[in-house]
Amino acid sequence: MGGSLFKSCLLLLILSLFGQGCVAPKLERRQPVEVTAEDSAAAGRAYYERGDYTSAVAEFSKALDQTPDNGDLLISRANAWAQKGFLDQAIADFNRAIELNPQNARAYHNRGLSWDKKGDFDRAIGDFNRVIEIDPQFAIAFHSRGNAWANKGQYTNAIADYNRVLVLLPQDTETFINRGLAYLKIGELDAAISDFSQALIFKPESAMAFLSRGEAWEKKSDLDRAIADYQKSIELNPRNVLAYIKMGNVWVAKGNPDKAIEDYNKAILIKPGFALSYYIRGVTWHEKGELDRAMEDYTKALNINPRFVEAYVNRGNVWAAKNNFNNAFEDYNKALVIDQQFAEAYVNRGFIWARRSEYDKAITDYNRAIEINSADPKAYTKRGLAWERKGAFDRALADYDAALAISKNDPETFINKAWLLATCPQPAIRNGAVAIQLATRAVQLFPGPLAMDTLAAAYAEAGRFPEAVTAQAELLKQLGSGASGDAVKEIRQRLEYYRNNKPWRQQ
Repeated sequence: MGGSLFKSCLLLLILSLFGQGCVAPKLERRQPVEVTAEDSAAAGRAYYERGDYTSAVAEFSKALDQTPDNGDLLISRANAWAQKGFLDQAIADFNRAIELNPQNARAYHNRGLSWDKKGDFDRAIGDFNRVIEIDPQFAIAFHSRGNAWANKGQYTNAIADYNRVLVLLPQDTETFINRGLAYLKIGELDAAISDFSQALIFKPESAMAFLSRGEAWEKKSDLDRAIADYQKSIELNPRNVLAYIKMGNVWVAKGNPDKAIEDYNKAILIKPGFALSYYIRGVTWHEKGELDRAMEDYTKALNINPRFVEAYVNRGNVWAAKNNFNNAFEDYNKALVIDQQFAEAYVNRGFIWARRSEYDKAITDYNRAIEINSADPKAYTKRGLAWERKGAFDRALADYDAALAISKNDPETFINKAWLLATCPQPAIRNGAVAIQLATRAVQLFPGPLAMDTLAAAYAEAGRFPEAVTAQAELLKQLGSGASGDAVKEIRQRLEYYRNNKPWRQQ
């Protein structure tokens, strides 16, 4: 009975669902919702705001499929392309927007930003000029043109544009910072500090302003104020890697390399993939004489950035200090493959050519270094030594004089010139009195065996043999009783010459 009642109720339920005759319900066909250009544009803007530039490009493209001559959409898609780093595609869209409206200042401005990112600063400046022609009150165009001038290294022009911005926007923090950075580049440190301080009045939480002002204090050698500003920058932005690196540099300048290394360690902990942190820590290990640690850090920097020219050169210097001149030579070559204008690599490679007695090749490298940087005294000094080894003593003397005209207190040049004047086989070159002056200054600047050996030779050339004997004996004392080798034998041989009232002559 109960079972029959259940079945009857179930049947009634089914009938009520399907109706009499158990007819199935009729399906309704819905029309697809049409996505308008404005819908896609709105989606593109939303993706752009979230930083999803790939999706933004896709949505703006859908909108442009429906309205291909919409200049605003072209600019929006171009901006998304630029954010993705696809600058050629961005410029193509800006070009089309400008074709549609040659007075579109925003299109010119943003195209200029893309040229700037591509490193084509002249085209960028041309676009910013056009913006300013269209709208002389477009403050951001002056700011952007100032940045382009700064990127070209024309800091006076940059400052002029930043001045125009501050007339239109007198409290623009970023412009104060950028103008301060331009002043920093041209050495107007007080003006730079004033701008960074002004930026901090309007934006006291600007980590960048503290970082930049710290750099200005550092350049003024006000190291305690520099550290205070770097610390404040880190306080505002604890992941500010550059602040740690710069503060480390100040600790080095204050004679505390261990504290500097602590800061470099923090920078590496925050951003392990930043090659500069390893490189600068390597430089500090290098200066401390910890060559293996320096080598390790230079190599880590190169693993991250295989085109880090300075790291190759400095690693080459470590190899040279470890007397592995073949590896040093290889690193200098790698540096020059990357950057054929890196003068120091030519100087250092020239040194190795000279060690191999390939003086013509050494001189070729020194010539190239001087072509690139005629203000480097090392290139002249080392070229002078190569000329000396070839027996071109007049050319050697001219190069030593050129080096001293650039740097009046270079101990290596004092030693080389004094040695030449004291020991040259050509009497016309020798001058004992001047050699004594130079060698005495070298001993003051660079006390050590090489300077003392040179001073003894200078005394002997001047006929002051007792002083020559005393200086040479002091040199042997510095070397210690256990010193040996060909160089020590030659030093002892010179001592015997001086005891016999004979000056030393280059062989």
